[in-house]
Formats: sequence, structure tokens, C-alpha cells
Amino acid sequence: MHRVELNRATLQELDHLPGIGKVTGARIIAYREKVGPFSTLEEVRNIKGISKRDFEKFDQMVYLRSPSEKPGFRFEPLEKFYSDPSFENYLLLKMEENATFLEGENINATVQERVIAELREIRHNTSIYKYAPLKTLPLTKASLAKDEISARKRKQKIESSSITNKAYGRLIFDRQYAPFMEELLSECKISLYIIMFFLRFEEIGGYPTDPLVEKIIEANQRGADVKVILDIDEADDPYNSEQINSEVFKYLKNNGVKVLFDQPGRVTHSKVIIMDSRHVVVGSHNWTAGSFYQYDDTSVYLDSKELAKDYIREFNKRWEVLAQLNQ
Repeated sequence: MHRVELNRATLQELDHLPGIGKVTGARIIAYREKVGPFSTLEEVRNIKGISKRDFEKFDQMVYLRSPSEKPGFRFEPLEKFYSDPSFENYLLLKMEENATFLEGENINATVQERVIAELREIRHNTSIYKYAPLKTLPLTKASLAKDEISARKRKQKIESSSITNKAYGRLIFDRQYAPFMEELLSECKISLYIIMFFLRFEEIGGYPTDPLVEKIIEANQRGADVKVILDIDEADDPYNSEQINSEVFKYLKNNGVKVLFDQPGRVTHSKVIIMDSRHVVVGSHNWTAGSFYQYDDTSVYLDSKELAKDYIREFNKRWEVLAQLNQ
């Protein structure tokens, strides 16, 4: 069996490992992105879905690159700096290269300007993270901070399209959805209405949607009017939405959030979030690990009071009917 490097493995690679699958693979990636690269295989025990038997097979399926394992560089000054990371070799590297480790920096800046900017950035990042990000250069085979770079890029994408900077909207693709929604829900002040086909949640052990579920509860605790409608299928339906949605239904209800199941005979395939009578997110993203990490999903965010008003009117109609049925 081909072994994969745990800190670089994609969801597809993890899914192909016996005993892992998509859900556990998504948890591994989520843990890696939140906590940082695995330093030992023992850390995998912190992830739900990996049994003792699975863990015993892990050393046959995955490995961790040794800290001493040398990346393969094809740029002599970088090779020299990696072997001897002295300030002198760092300056030589900056003089030879026509680029910068920092994303968005002016490549026409002088060596002195680039060095000062990089040192400031390194100081900033080492005060927050355990190590400083290192941007992968062209033809560089490996980077010790690959995971941190990915996290920075995601954060920059979110910041560049923050809801405070948008007067209209944006498309949200694949993995952009979860971090975008986490930021959006954090700013909820007045109201939050959600209609969701699948909303999978696991209170014990953790699941990729858990942070968003907690944001719903936090908005409710801040005094916002929060209501959630979830799909529920009939006994002979193939969707299993009742099984998927039941745990989050109980968890939200136990935490004071108003939540209702839609009528069993009706397939609630919508994935809609309306917040503060202006922010609307609608698209194909369910709140599941598959939608967050695996599937080709697209949603759209719109800052539109007019559209939000229409959605709220339809939401309230459905809520009133369901509330009467549940009396």
C-alpha cells in the first residue's frame, strides 16, 4: 500500500485509506487546519472516528516527515540558507532572489525594504503561531510551513471579501463556505433565519460544522431572533435527513434556539441563511463535511435588504404553518 504523509494528505488520499473514509478524513484535515501540523501520530487519537484497531494500522498507511528530512530546493541561495539559517545567508538570499516570502509585497522594492518587511512579518507571526510562515518559492519541492500558508491564504480571501467591504455580494466556492459563514454569523446582531436540508452535527467528538452551530447558539444568546427549519423525511424516503438532522435539532433546542422540522411529506432542499434583514446566503452547500471539503458546491452571498425582505416573508409563512402543526 502506498503510504501518505499525514500533514500533506488530501481528503481524496485519506478517503482511500482503509478505515478512514470521507468523514474521518475531513476531521483529520479540520484538526490539522485548526491546531497545525501533526507532530506525532499519537495526536490522531484526538480525532473521533479512528478506533484503536484503525490506529494500530496507521503506521502502515501514513507517516510523518522527520523534521530533519531536508526539502529539495533548486535554488542555491535558498539551499544555503536552509542549511545555515544565519542572517548573513538570509541577506545573500534576498540579494539573489527577485521576489519576497511575503504575499502581496512589491517585488520592485529594494532589498532593504523587503528585508525589513519580512522581519516585521516574521515577528508578528511568531508571536501568534509556533513558527513563522514561509512562502513556497517556484521550483521548491517542500515547505515546512505549508499548512500555515494555506490558513493565511484562506484568511486573506475572507478579509478581501469581508461583509464589511461588500455592498452587493460574492460567490462562495467549495472550502470558502465554512470560514466565510463563521465570520458572517459572528456579526449577527438582530435576526438569523436558516433553512437547511442537511445539518450534520456531533456534540461528542467534534465535526466540521460544530463551529457554525456554536455561532447560531451565540447569536441567540446575544438576543437575536434565531429560527431554524430542518428537513425531515418519511420512513420510505431515501434521504436519511431525519437521522442526519436529529442530533443538531436536539442540541439547538436544548440551548434555547427555536428550531422546527419541516413537514415530512415535503422535501426541504433549500440551503438558505438570512441574517439581520440584509445578509442572504443561498446555494448548494449543506452543512456537512462533504459540502465543506469534498463536493463541488457553490453558494452566493448577497447584501440586499430587498431580497432579504422577500426571503423573510416566505420564511415566516412556513414557520407559522409549522408552528401550528407542532402545537
